[in-house]
Amino acid sequence: ASFGTRSAFVKPPGPRIRFCSMPHTCLLATGLPSEEPPVTSATNDEVALQLRDYRFNNRRPLLDVQQIKDEHLRALLGNPKLASHFDLPANLNDAVSRFFAEATPRFIAAMFLLLFGLRVFLAQGASPIGWADVAVTGLVAAFWMVQEWVLHDKALHSDRDWFGKDIHAFHHDLPYYHISVDGLGLAVPWFGVAAAAAFLLFPTLALAVTATLAYTTCGLVYEFSHFISHTRVALPGALNGLRQHHMNHHLVSTESW
Repeated sequence: ASFGTRSAFVKPPGPRIRFCSMPHTCLLATGLPSEEPPVTSATNDEVALQLRDYRFNNRRPLLDVQQIKDEHLRALLGNPKLASHFDLPANLNDAVSRFFAEATPRFIAAMFLLLFGLRVFLAQGASPIGWADVAVTGLVAAFWMVQEWVLHDKALHSDRDWFGKDIHAFHHDLPYYHISVDGLGLAVPWFGVAAAAAFLLFPTLALAVTATLAYTTCGLVYEFSHFISHTRVALPGALNGLRQHHMNHHLVSTESW
């Protein structure tokens, strides 16, 4: 579960922490031996519980993985499935390259180019780009902002437990500075639903394409903005202010927007 409205330093229920000193033998918190796999095979839930416990014991925000001195927890975070989360870009050019090294940004960019090309093609015929397209773009952008707030605040930080909340909670459990990009398993069906909705709601093919293009653009901007906010890359004033606001959301209160 996420921290919800609680402080990030409220201690969660005690986990059954494993301590591994030998390759294939672990000790549970009870001190009894167990034939569990090595420490680096821990699930996200186990890692999350130990990160929360670490925060509580140290009474300080967890910004960087380098803060963690506990060898057991460092071993968990150093396993191949998680280590890449902490391969942070050093500058803006590096950040752009690192961002587009991920599958989801490449997919969104490909859909953007496809839709842009289709809208330009349609504009050569009976559907020139006009004020209706401008209005649809503004409408979609406004919808995106409302959608993001509702989904994030009401669903991902819901009082009810569900798998989406658990996935988002793990994002909050990791040290603040980490690579954060949604996977294709979310992006592809989400795009499909958004495109289908646009073609059902708008009266012409051209406006449906414009709406889907605007939605895709919002998605790409959002993904990069969130990605860059979780890095140390220097940002100009206003954008750095947005990063500080997002850090407050992670490190001070999830009610900070």
